Amino acid sequence: MPRLTVPTVLAAVTLLVAPGWAADAQEAAFGLRWDQSEGDLKAAGVVPSGVTPKKVLNGSVAMYDGIKLSKAFEDIEACSLLFTRQHELAKIYCASKNVENDPYGDQMKARYSRVKSLISGRYGKGKSIEFQDHLWQGHDEWWMSMKTKRGSWSTFWDNDTSRVMLDVEGLSGNSGFYDISLEHKVRWKDVHSQKEKREEGQF
Repeated sequence: MPRLTVPTVLAAVTLLVAPGWAADAQEAAFGLRWDQSEGDLKAAGVVPSGVTPKKVLNGSVAMYDGIKLSKAFEDIEACSLLFTRQHELAKIYCASKNVENDPYGDQMKARYSRVKSLISGRYGKGKSIEFQDHLWQGHDEWWMSMKTKRGSWSTFWDNDTSRVMLDVEGLSGNSGFYDISLEHKVRWKDVHSQKEKREEGQF
């Protein structure tokens, strides 16, 4: 399962079938809340104690990789949690297990549609960008269109607190995974502002 790179971790009826999502504005996803601090999640055993996080985005963020969330979907491999310098949860990134031997992408398209429906049950209709590039337009070339980034299978959502993205990543001509990222809009914007200010002083 890939990790976040430095340049570069979701209707009441719906909630009954998708307990990972909730309606409270402070609820993030998979049992996490935006009002939980880094210390809170360490105390709860979500973030392992004694683990040193990676410093990314020019030191603006502390990132913990390989986090297993008890309420995540069964096909989620692991998650990354990113915290501000004030130890506030700012971003959650989760990647699924790899889907293998899916030459036409049918298995992944079905799973993507299911997860998209679950997220839309909470956030409303998202903005989808779903297409194959003309160079990889064959039915058996869907994965390569995703792998080369000449195509896209993504949906974006926003509310007052969070921004969510669901995306498919291709690994080969018949395999890949999906990922979900949630950002606390104010905190993530501040993270990038802090990064830019530090860069100004470095040049």
